[in-house]
Amino acid sequence: MTNINFAYILINPFKYLFLLGLLFGCLCSYLDTKIHKEISLLITCNENTEIYIRIQNIIVITFFTGLFGAIRGGIFTYINVLIYEKVAKKIFFNIKSASMYEWDTVLKTDELSKCLLGDISHVIETLSFLLNASFRTLTSLIYVSYILYNLSSNILCLCFVLSICHVFIFHNIHPWHGKYVEITNKNKLKLEKHMNEYIQKYNGILLYSWQDFYYNVFENNLKNFKDSVPVQSVVYSILTFLTHIICKWGEIILIAFLLYEKKTIPVILEIISYYNILTSTINTLKDLSLNTIKSKEQVERVWNIYTLNETKKIDLSHIILENKYSIAFNNISFSYPSDNTLIFNNFSLKINEREHIALIAKSGSGKTTLFKLLLNQYELKTGEILINNCNVRNIPKKVLNQLINIVPQEPVFFSNLSLYENIVMGCHSSKENIKSILEKVQLSSFINKIDEPLTDLSGGERQRLAIARILVNNCPIIILDEPTASLDTETTSLIMDTLKDYMVDKIVIIITHNHNIITDSMKKIFL
Repeated sequence: MTNINFAYILINPFKYLFLLGLLFGCLCSYLDTKIHKEISLLITCNENTEIYIRIQNIIVITFFTGLFGAIRGGIFTYINVLIYEKVAKKIFFNIKSASMYEWDTVLKTDELSKCLLGDISHVIETLSFLLNASFRTLTSLIYVSYILYNLSSNILCLCFVLSICHVFIFHNIHPWHGKYVEITNKNKLKLEKHMNEYIQKYNGILLYSWQDFYYNVFENNLKNFKDSVPVQSVVYSILTFLTHIICKWGEIILIAFLLYEKKTIPVILEIISYYNILTSTINTLKDLSLNTIKSKEQVERVWNIYTLNETKKIDLSHIILENKYSIAFNNISFSYPSDNTLIFNNFSLKINEREHIALIAKSGSGKTTLFKLLLNQYELKTGEILINNCNVRNIPKKVLNQLINIVPQEPVFFSNLSLYENIVMGCHSSKENIKSILEKVQLSSFINKIDEPLTDLSGGERQRLAIARILVNNCPIIILDEPTASLDTETTSLIMDTLKDYMVDKIVIIITHNHNIITDSMKKIFL
């Protein structure tokens, strides 16, 4: 069901273009069957004039089949590009907007890498091919069935039974050959790996005089490879023979029945041609169903990320943005998705306008978790978190980012961006202002490197650059998570003096073990 829903969502914006492609595909299928009919009639022609007409018809039909096929291919290639753009853009937007909870539950690292590295292209190609090929195949199936039914319902039923038997038996016999091919390929791969390893490590082999030992191992691998080939050849020959017999016995039974029905040779040749088309069509439908089953996991992976944020409801009318801000944690209970242990159990905290809070506790007590909950990165079990009496769940992430500035314990920087870009991160600030901020955070040596990529930063430099980021924006709420953990005493004192004036009219939450940066005016909360 996911495949159908996803295919509909992807195709719907381009439905008219897609229907045009299907139309040309159906015309191709119709013309293919016409070619078969013309060829069967050509075989039984006696007069030169009739032969010329049949050849002329085949040439004209072949030309239009190729033309319509080229147009269909161009349309579906263009649609695939448009769909890829749509899916990739939506997935990247959802990744960008995802919360910590979604990263933990849906956007698992291995799942995400698989999706981005190949699933998107594979899923789009599979769904597009599924719809395209299924319509073409069904067109052929309906057209051939209609012709055979007009000849005789008994002939139609017999052709269907023989075609289904042929496809079913071939489908069950063919994998046996694949197993023996796999064994041979494994032995061959082992042989090649052994030879490559000898070449790469010949110095050590010569040094310890291991040549004879290695050669004996090589001979054993070679023998295994050699022994597997005859078995594979015999199995392949038997299976090929059985497949051929099954295929021909179906035609023989059909011919015998048609002779019993006293059909003429031209009619018999035409029906055999349609029988082969019917068999090929049913086989294609079987392959499509198998491909759909095989791609189910990939489709679900892309679907889960594609629809990640569709259930979120943002009520902009309830957002209250004023010059005065307050925060309230009302009876919140929370545990991480992977662990049922409660980090907070009916926890409440009220932070008033311009109030400075120091959260003090041992490691693992939930200090860092608290600000992640404030940023709506996880869903609460019970309770609510309010900013100006507005639930953070109803505030868009973009607005939350304008309200709250953070200095995390482990700040993230990007080596492919310049120092300036790493500090402003999309905000508008002049380079002169950034140079002034670098001086304030004791990074004067970085002023001349403002346009250079970031490389080889120490822990203290990373911490100070993270503090520089919050000075760029004038957010009303500041969260400092161990802001001086990697700084020495002197630098800590200078940085805190710089932040003192900046934080005076803001709500400040400091999470720290360093009691030296906790002032008497701060409200101390022990977790």
